[in-house]
Amino acid sequence: MLYDPVLMRVHALLLLAAVAGCSDPAVPPAVERVEVTAPPLRADARADMLRERAGDKRVLSDARDAWTIPVGGEATIELGAYAAPDFASAAGLVVPPDGPRTGVVRLEFRVEGPASFTWKMELDLAAPDALWSTTRASVPAPSGFARVEFSARWVGAPPPGADKVRAAFELPRGARGIAAPRAGSPNVLIVTVDTLRSDRLGCYGYGRPTSPRIDQLAAGGTRFANAYSSAPWTLPSYGSLFTGLLPGEHRAGIVTERDALFGKDEDAPAKLSTEVLRADVATLAEQFAGAGFATAMFHNNPYLSRATGLERGFQRYVMYGSNARNGVDLALSWIEDQGTAPWFGVVHLMDPHFPYAPPAPFDEQFAGRGVETIPDWPPNLGELRAGRPSDEVAKLSSDLYDGEIAFTDQQIGRLLDGLEKSGLLANTIVVLHSDHGEEFWEHGSCDHGHAQNEELLRVPLVIVWPDHVPAGRVVETRVRALDLYPTLLGMAGIPGTNNLDAATLWPLFQGAGAPRLVLAEAVHSGKREIKAVLSGKFKLVARGATENHVYALDQDPGERTDRAVAETEQVEALRKALRDQHALALEAAKKARALVLDDATRAKIHGLGYGGEDAPTRDK
Repeated sequence: MLYDPVLMRVHALLLLAAVAGCSDPAVPPAVERVEVTAPPLRADARADMLRERAGDKRVLSDARDAWTIPVGGEATIELGAYAAPDFASAAGLVVPPDGPRTGVVRLEFRVEGPASFTWKMELDLAAPDALWSTTRASVPAPSGFARVEFSARWVGAPPPGADKVRAAFELPRGARGIAAPRAGSPNVLIVTVDTLRSDRLGCYGYGRPTSPRIDQLAAGGTRFANAYSSAPWTLPSYGSLFTGLLPGEHRAGIVTERDALFGKDEDAPAKLSTEVLRADVATLAEQFAGAGFATAMFHNNPYLSRATGLERGFQRYVMYGSNARNGVDLALSWIEDQGTAPWFGVVHLMDPHFPYAPPAPFDEQFAGRGVETIPDWPPNLGELRAGRPSDEVAKLSSDLYDGEIAFTDQQIGRLLDGLEKSGLLANTIVVLHSDHGEEFWEHGSCDHGHAQNEELLRVPLVIVWPDHVPAGRVVETRVRALDLYPTLLGMAGIPGTNNLDAATLWPLFQGAGAPRLVLAEAVHSGKREIKAVLSGKFKLVARGATENHVYALDQDPGERTDRAVAETEQVEALRKALRDQHALALEAAKKARALVLDDATRAKIHGLGYGGEDAPTRDK
């Protein structure tokens, strides 16, 4: 388990309480990070796609802080002063991949104190959506002390492998032992859409009606016209969002062997490994959790799994079946559970990602035909990457991508409507963001992760906070998505972190601030690392020791005219910026750790098109 300061405080609190008030000399179970997972479904790629289009409601995994006991066991814990208006908890079953998938467990949870009550339930291992079952009871003030007793028993004969199953009981909110948030603290909601190009949104000038609700959101806040991701694919991009550091420094998503050879005319070896987030880097969720905010993330990209380290600081970390409607339902339910307590939530919506198969009627909105009527859809992604396909397939890909955006936009509107209806929107900082864009053969290929072109790096960025952030303002100054890290901490009144690559966006709300130097790195595929740097009007894309491409973006936003030969001074100056950053990356690499994925996660990743030649698929 990685070091977590919040959990360490919880451990200390519970140990002191047990020593002070518990007559039972047995040591209470420790608080663990527990991930309850659904049993896998066996289906081919097309069946998965159709199920998701229909609105798959499955929660694939849900990680929380909890006490665990073996089924057949029981435990008692004395809690200290309970600082929360209600007693909310949940229970679930932890089953390893080789554990049983049949059998029923009866769980009992008793609280004795000012809010005494008993909660009983039965969970069936065969139920595909039987993850956590929740309970809530009000706590009168002053809350005083409480004793928690829980037990787990098999109903009937235990199944083979029963000894591998454990019962988990979520740590109640008031037992976390952290400071209360500042009075009047705003909620923070990051709505992040995977694989969303900024130029496919109406508020960024697109002619099709793909994004009426996002456009409405942007009109109520500040839109950044030139925001850049730090990487052209998911894992390193979110690493930067959550740390305020460039990928080479936080290391999540860095392909070890390829990055080590940057600046050399040498191909990476055939076997590659990817890295996880450095354990010593503070995350945005950790900062908010430490300030007393409830924290949660709802996502559906396997490259955001717990193994990557990005879950640190999230009290709930949920992976759901791929459909934006499902993610919004989960987020609204969690927000409702928080009551009046401030929260920090991230809602990740992945629908625009390949295979471009929006649900009806959005599949027909721009393509003019339903996905189910298209033979052999989705197409083979490897063939699409190799070169432009037929005009029909190219047009279908683009049209259905727009349909995915339109569906996602509708669901974002539903999320915002839910906040408005609950009265929370006025005091919620809402961020609209994307991790990267998508290529549709502008530079000879498609998808993402393989290059550092504008269609992959330029992302939408909108910040809304009524009466605090100017409404209707468009900031043309070049910024980075990683700049959200200090910006959101400052807006929420939480002390910042030193030694960041990021800088707050707050001055830009007031019309001040110079363009930021943009660096992008950490490609997902290819034989050599590709890095980019933007300074002034120039952009350098560098590969190997001598391959340089320079574009004057003010005159050539489509990157059609390479000016490297004419701009030798720019090449050297921008190469130096990349060399300096790479030196920091090599130093950070000393603290790197390899990503290890289980078979199920690897299968999900390959199903999304990641993998193949030159891709970092090795996990050990």
